[in-house]
Amino acid sequence: MRVALTILLAAMATAHAAIDPASVVVVSAKGDAESAQLAAEYAKLRGIPATNRIELEIPKAGRDTVSWRQYADTILNPLRAELLRRNLIAGELGATADELGRLPLVLKGAPRARWIVLCRGLPWRIRRDNGPDGKAMGPSQGSEAASVDSELCLLASVDTPPHGPRPNPWFGTKDGTEPKDTGQLLRTARLDGPSLTAVLRSLKGMAEAERRGLRGRAYIDLGGPYPDGDTWFSRADAVCRALGFPTDVDKTKDLFGADARFDSPAIYLGWYSGSPKGKLAEPGAMLAPGAIALHLHSFSGQALRDSKRGWTAALVERGAALTFGNVDEPYLAFTVRPDLLLANLAAGETAGEAAWRATPAMSWMGVIVGDPLYRPFAHDLQAQMSDFGRQVEPAGAYAALRAAELMRDRPEERRRLLLAALLRCPRLALLLELSQDAVSAGKDFGWDNRALPFLGQEDFGLVLSSARFLKAHGKATQATELYEEAARRMTADPARAKALRDEAGR
Repeated sequence: MRVALTILLAAMATAHAAIDPASVVVVSAKGDAESAQLAAEYAKLRGIPATNRIELEIPKAGRDTVSWRQYADTILNPLRAELLRRNLIAGELGATADELGRLPLVLKGAPRARWIVLCRGLPWRIRRDNGPDGKAMGPSQGSEAASVDSELCLLASVDTPPHGPRPNPWFGTKDGTEPKDTGQLLRTARLDGPSLTAVLRSLKGMAEAERRGLRGRAYIDLGGPYPDGDTWFSRADAVCRALGFPTDVDKTKDLFGADARFDSPAIYLGWYSGSPKGKLAEPGAMLAPGAIALHLHSFSGQALRDSKRGWTAALVERGAALTFGNVDEPYLAFTVRPDLLLANLAAGETAGEAAWRATPAMSWMGVIVGDPLYRPFAHDLQAQMSDFGRQVEPAGAYAALRAAELMRDRPEERRRLLLAALLRCPRLALLLELSQDAVSAGKDFGWDNRALPFLGQEDFGLVLSSARFLKAHGKATQATELYEEAARRMTADPARAKALRDEAGR
C-alpha cells in the first residue's frame, strides 16, 4: 500500500501549474517601514508586478483586532477601491454603505486578482460584537467573529451578514479541476509573525527548500481531545511515510518532551496545547528550512506576534515556512485538515492551493501563514540525491535517510545506501539508522564517536537516544561519551546533568 501511494504521489507531482504572480496582490500597511520592506522583498522574490502592491492606511499601527466597522473603513472599502482603480477587479463601488459600513461592490466580470497576500503590520482579527446585554458574545457556530484574511476571500462577492462560516468550494477538490461558483472568490495568505526577522528567515528557508528540497524528518503529536483529529493526524502520518520521511509519532497526551528526538523537523503536526510547550518551546529549537508546521488549537492564531502565547507565532519564530492559526473558536469541523494538506502538497500543489483545498470554510476563523506560491516538493527526492552525490553538506544526509526509508523492502540495497551516505557525510542520524538495522537483523555493529565531526551540533534528543541505544546494546564506552555530550549541554541545569551521568553509570 505504501509503495502504491508513493508511486501515485510521484506521478501526480508533475501535473500541477504554478500560481501566476500577476494574479497575486500584496497588501501592506502604509507608513510601516517593516511592512513595506516585507512587501517589497516578497514581491521581488516572486516577480509580482509593482501595480499589484497596495498600501492601506491603518490607524493605530500594530493593532491586531478591529471591529466590523473598522474592517470596512480601513481594509475592505479602501482595498476594493484600489483594486478597481488598478483594474485588478472590474466593476464599480456603491456610494451607500450597509449597517456594517461596507460599500457594496457591483462586479462586471471575473477579477484579474485571484490571490491576496497580507503583510505583517495589518490587523488579522475581526472581533465579536456585543450581545443584547452589552457583554461580549461567546463562541458559537453563528459567531460574528472572523479572521480578516478569511473574510477578504469574499472581497469581490456580494456582501452577506457575518454570521457563521461560508462553505469553501475548493475544499476537498483536486488540483486541475476548478469548482463552480468561484469566479467572485479570492484566496488569501499572510506573511506575519513575532518579528520581521522571523518572517524573513522563514521566507529564506522556503526559498532554500524550493532550491535544495525539503529535507528532514516528520514529527506527529497525537493524543488530542477528539477522535476525528487523531484520525486526521494518523492519515497524515501515512502520507509522511509514503513520501519516505522518517516519522516519529507521540501517542501520549503530552507533547514531545525534553528528551525526545527532534532533529531536522521538516514536518511537524500536533495538538492540543493552548500555549507553546515541549520541544518547540525550548530556547534555540528550530525547524528545518521550508518546514510545514501545524499545531491545532482553537485560538492558535489570536496572538500572531507573541511567540510565548500563540502557536502560530511560535512556529514562525522557529522557522516554519507554512503554518496555520485560528483567531477565535473555529470548531473542529471547520479547521484545516492536516491529512488533506500534506497529500495535496505531496502531489505537487503550491502551498496556497493545497491549504485552501484542505480548509472547509471561508468567512471564518482560519489564517494561512506563508507564501501561497511555495512548492515544498518542487525539488524532488531524486534531485536531492543527485545533489548529495555531487556536493556534500550536513543536511544532505536527510535526503539519504528519506531514500533509505523507501528501501525497507530491499535491506541490502538500503544498507549500502546508508553506508555510502555515512562515509560521505558522517552524521549521527545515519550511524544510528545503520546500527538499528544491524540489531534488527541480529548482527553486531561498529560505532566510533571520533568519526562524528558534527556531534556538537546534533540535536540533544538524538544524542541522548543514541546514548541509550548504545547502552542497551553493550557499547558502554561509546554510550558514556554520548551521555557526557548530553550532560555538557545541561550547564543551566546541574541536577539534570548529574542525572544523565548517573544514568550512564548504571
